[in-house]
Amino acid sequence: MRARLLALSLLVALAPGSDGPAYAPGAYKYSLLTVIKRSQSVSNTELSSTLTADQHMALSLTARGADSLAFQLTLTEYSLRSDLPTQLPDVSKMKGTIVMGTMSVTGRLASFSHLSPVTGGAEILSLAQNMSRFLPVLAPESGAATSFTDTVSDKQTSQGGDLNERTITNTTLDGDTVFAGGRAFRVRRATTVTLEGTTMQGGQALAVSSEGTGAGTFYVSERGVYLGARTTSVSTSRIKLPDGSIVTLTQDATSTVTLLK
Repeated sequence: MRARLLALSLLVALAPGSDGPAYAPGAYKYSLLTVIKRSQSVSNTELSSTLTADQHMALSLTARGADSLAFQLTLTEYSLRSDLPTQLPDVSKMKGTIVMGTMSVTGRLASFSHLSPVTGGAEILSLAQNMSRFLPVLAPESGAATSFTDTVSDKQTSQGGDLNERTITNTTLDGDTVFAGGRAFRVRRATTVTLEGTTMQGGQALAVSSEGTGAGTFYVSERGVYLGARTTSVSTSRIKLPDGSIVTLTQDATSTVTLLK
């Protein structure tokens, strides 16, 4: 394991050419706890449940010139639990998944790839994409604006289904504050997500649509260490069944990222 910070222990980490935050090389461990409250409605029948996902990850950042970093994020622990007596997917088999690539010192992704004990499938691809976005972006593509917008479009194809997702993220650098006993930059983010397409079930293509919003606050130390975050999101999805009825799924999620000592 590399030292927590490289020769930067007395320096403030700033993005090149700006007064904003930037990530510093080092090795860190995090926990990501997500609590999802779901409500499913079909034919005047409603079912509610709570699902908790617990993930632990190890992050390594290595300098690649003055304004870029190589990153490697490894999923070291993964478990699910539910308040319903139902069999959950065995996500423990995904432990050991590694996402690696390059990014700017402000967290803007340049490229990434992944390795996993699980081969193929939309589930592992979705996990890898989410892991590649673990660090919040701290600056626009150009300039030094303290508020900026990013739009990402993804297409997922699996087992004959096609889903198109569009994510619009508004990020604001909200000054500095005290977090975990030290000075830190505070970053606020608001997100809108829409999804449309088809999913396969029992050999039939079912129309799917979804819309959701999210908000979060992230903290990065003056030395360039991602300290943690708290995010919330609400989404509503609709699936049209072959008989014409609509399944409506409402989801309310809260996630907490914690830097482990």
